[in-house]
Amino acid sequence: MPDYAVHITIINQTSEHFDQDPDGTSANLGHWVDLPQTIQAHSKAVFQIADDAGLWGSDANNAFFVKTNIDDKSRAQIHTYACCPYLGGSNKFEPEPIEPKSVYVASFRAKSGSGDWQDNSVPSKGSPVWVEYTIKHQSKRYHFTLVKLAAESDHPIRNSRDELITGFHTLWSSDSASKWADGERGSYAPNVFAYKSGSVVAEHGHIDVTVRALDPELIGAEVIVYGSIDGNRILQTDYFFVKNLNNTVLTAHVVEPASSKKPFNRNADIVWAMELRQSGMGVEAIGPNTTRLELYWICKTTHPAFWNGLPIGFLRSVFSRSSAHTRVKRDDEDNLMFTNSDWYKAMTEDVFGAYSKRYDTCNGASAFNMTVWGGIFAEAYYRAAAPGSDDDGTLYRTVNCFDQAGMLELCCSLDVSNIHFTSWLLQQPFGYIKTTKLVGIGNGNDGLIDVNNPFFGTDQSRALVGNNDAGRTRFHCHVYVGYSKPFDRTNDAIYDACAKPHTGNENAAAYLAASRQDETETELYATNNTYPGRVDTIQEGNGVTGIDGQPYQAGGPVAHHISRAANVLTKVVGAPPASFNIAITHVDWAHVDTWVSDVLGGEWSVPFKTITASEGSARAFWHLSGTDNASVRINVTVESVVTEDGNLDVQRSAAAARNRAADLLLTTERNPEEIWTRGELDEYGDYSYQYLPDIGAGRIVVSAANTVVDIAGDVSTAALKPTAHRLLERVVRRNADVPALPTLRRGRTVALSVPHEGGSRHLEAHVSPYDPNNHTVNLQHTNSRLTLEFDIDREISIAGASSQGGKVLFDKYTIDASGEQPKVRFVLVPRESGTHAISLHVADDKTMVSTTHVVNIHVE
Repeated sequence: MPDYAVHITIINQTSEHFDQDPDGTSANLGHWVDLPQTIQAHSKAVFQIADDAGLWGSDANNAFFVKTNIDDKSRAQIHTYACCPYLGGSNKFEPEPIEPKSVYVASFRAKSGSGDWQDNSVPSKGSPVWVEYTIKHQSKRYHFTLVKLAAESDHPIRNSRDELITGFHTLWSSDSASKWADGERGSYAPNVFAYKSGSVVAEHGHIDVTVRALDPELIGAEVIVYGSIDGNRILQTDYFFVKNLNNTVLTAHVVEPASSKKPFNRNADIVWAMELRQSGMGVEAIGPNTTRLELYWICKTTHPAFWNGLPIGFLRSVFSRSSAHTRVKRDDEDNLMFTNSDWYKAMTEDVFGAYSKRYDTCNGASAFNMTVWGGIFAEAYYRAAAPGSDDDGTLYRTVNCFDQAGMLELCCSLDVSNIHFTSWLLQQPFGYIKTTKLVGIGNGNDGLIDVNNPFFGTDQSRALVGNNDAGRTRFHCHVYVGYSKPFDRTNDAIYDACAKPHTGNENAAAYLAASRQDETETELYATNNTYPGRVDTIQEGNGVTGIDGQPYQAGGPVAHHISRAANVLTKVVGAPPASFNIAITHVDWAHVDTWVSDVLGGEWSVPFKTITASEGSARAFWHLSGTDNASVRINVTVESVVTEDGNLDVQRSAAAARNRAADLLLTTERNPEEIWTRGELDEYGDYSYQYLPDIGAGRIVVSAANTVVDIAGDVSTAALKPTAHRLLERVVRRNADVPALPTLRRGRTVALSVPHEGGSRHLEAHVSPYDPNNHTVNLQHTNSRLTLEFDIDREISIAGASSQGGKVLFDKYTIDASGEQPKVRFVLVPRESGTHAISLHVADDKTMVSTTHVVNIHVE
């Protein structure tokens, strides 16, 4: 009897299984035989639509759902129509295209009776019909393009061009793909996520990834986008369906590491890819798909010194230290991850050994603007590399314990999971140290040497002497770091990056027992009428009160130290006068780089400088480099107290300068009365003082009215004096008038950049005009960039701005002296709603006397 069946073999070469769709399966003529309910992945099924008794033939529709083994959800459908008629018509096998075409491709071959096979066609006559229908994953590559990456920075950050980055910002964009990479160092658009150590990383910060599918075959496909470093997936989106060929914004989360018990970063070229879910086939990127991203995960609360922006150089330096400290480990290495105290330990080891520093065995003096109570730490100068070197800290290597404690405090602050910063612990007296290692003091490749006589000068044979050696020196004072603030004298661990180092294995009592001798170990305490430090004599100082010339708070030494320093200054230079007057002033300290080669010679250069203005003070620092590694460091402070009528208060400004001069006596670990003496350069000010002539590294301080100049070198004071003389002769002005203060006038709002979903909308017009009578500007958006412009009555050297608590950030300033009326512009970024006072500071171009103008910014 004739056979009018259609015998069908479906060959499934995909990784999905096919489930029969009963609604799409029917038999118009004939009946199904061996119709499978499921066709497993990488298998086949043989069945038929058989003709019924009689001369009818067969005619049927068949359908299957394509489902993944992951979630058993349908991702596509297979529809076919087959017939083998008895009379009239033609044999048919008509499969519908399987969507999405980017995932699946299907083909068939057919024959009738004992005829030959035909590819993708059916013989029109003959019976029965035989069909082999093969379904496999599409091997053709389709295309997408990476459009943009963006993220929300939880903390403000400054890139290597000192540009302030806040809030939601672009990390990379294809329309300017080459401008984002900061050489090999990182990105010009870094980002900082707030992260609680030990929590799930994916919950703390994400990246918005904008992509666009380029081929219509991708519409309907389920894909994933991911970013890899060296072939390892670091970031990825959830799977999503391509709906159209428009830009699509996706959210990418961190997948590696899943969690971390310490701060970590990703600073690398990240290669972005798209992958089809079912087939696992990659979608080829058209255009740039490698982006340099620089991402950091640190604690939720930053050190106040970083309120106006974390310096990217600082973060790079910290996270590029020893790989044993910074490598992020997988969850299966959890037992090797650092705890909070382990982070402090790692930072102590790094600050002790990884910044090319060397203890000051001549004076025990701070080179980075710190005193025994703390101060505005010269963080960028501490890290600065020497010309031609890539190694952090090599420009100026000499440090004391204040400098080490300042850097350690900032490093530890990146992981403050307990919301308590470290404490600045000062001790005076400290005592004769036990044999230890001091930072950087060694014999080259032989490693660090033993030291119990810290101020042996340049004679290293005197580093280790007998306990009762008459020439043995001691730490008159010493600073180290406690685990929390306020300091728990019994339970808190101690961290000391200057000596040994001490990495948190001791409390205060154990630390003192291990680091300084008591009266039973040396007779020198009795001989020199002093005593060793005890747990109960540990004091808490202010620690780091700002960085790089910019304070975040008004801070100074406690009363005991003010009195002590003032008394020593009086012994050295005499009592202060009953009243001050302006007899000598200095000019052009803000422009040393323009004249130093004329004064000292063409071989002198300026590899590092900072000039800043803040409330009541302007500061300039210059590192000068000459031949044969010669260096001179100049610290200038100009105090400006303003009267109610807007003039310089000579008396109070000069008194403030004297306090600054006294404060400098607290910048060494030696007894100030043993190293300072009256200076020999009084002709350049009201008085001068200097280190004793037998000290290896010289230092000269000159105070002229409201200006204090601190000149230090790597040679003796006698050898430094001619250089200091030439510098001071260039700037001194005798019989000078009282310096005039710069004045801000006619303030106005000239620009406002308002954040919105696509970036920033710029309004180049008067927005909420600034009223000079009530000093208030009204805004409607946080993270707006507000530009205020003022006329100024004279040229200025520097400008700055500050606000309490970092609620309004200072981005930058510009000075326009091209017209008849000089102008200064301040770019500010409000961070919180409410009314905030921001102080605007400007310093005179010649004398550096400064004024402050307060503006209230109201943000709705």
